[in-house]
Amino acid sequence: MNKESDRLYFIDNLKIALIMLVVAHHAGQAYGPGGWWFFWMMNLSTGWADFSL
Repeated sequence: MNKESDRLYFIDNLKIALIMLVVAHHAGQAYGPGGWWFFWMMNLSTGWADFSL
């Protein structure tokens, strides 16, 4: 009973490649440029802090 499969294996490989691309893209977003990150660094210097040490 050897039944030939109708499955397209290159589609599975394409899905794996796209998943890896999405994971790499989302991991790299934290290190890329842009001001969209969830917090902002506030400049708290009062003038004297710039000249100390």
